[in-house]
Amino acid sequence: MKKQIERTEGFFKLPNDVFRIKLDPYAFKVYAYLVSCAGSKGECWPSIPTMSEQLGIAKATVQSRLKELEERGFIEIENKSGLSKNGKPRTFNNHYIVHDFDVPFGAAINRHKADETLKELTDFD
Repeated sequence: MKKQIERTEGFFKLPNDVFRIKLDPYAFKVYAYLVSCAGSKGECWPSIPTMSEQLGIAKATVQSRLKELEERGFIEIENKSGLSKNGKPRTFNNHYIVHDFDVPFGAAINRHKADETLKELTDFD
């Protein structure tokens, strides 16, 4: 008899509906990374260079997919700046708020309810 090992550490969950929304592989990878970093609190602060390195994606691609994810309602991006310890202006890592998945999916459906472009957002085949 095989003993099942329950693994909870080192894993994160994505909802099955993520496959119904058309995301290109890079946007999907960036979204999944943010979900894994955000954990149960739904927020994280990874830098663009860190995401680029961890995901094996160019920084410009990471930035463009973050913009897409924000425009489509999957995440919110808060730009942070302030003063460093020595009083000089400094830009800090962005603060990413990852929305519950049903929010962007529901918003996409409601936004395009009477619109043919809904077919572009989902795979109902």
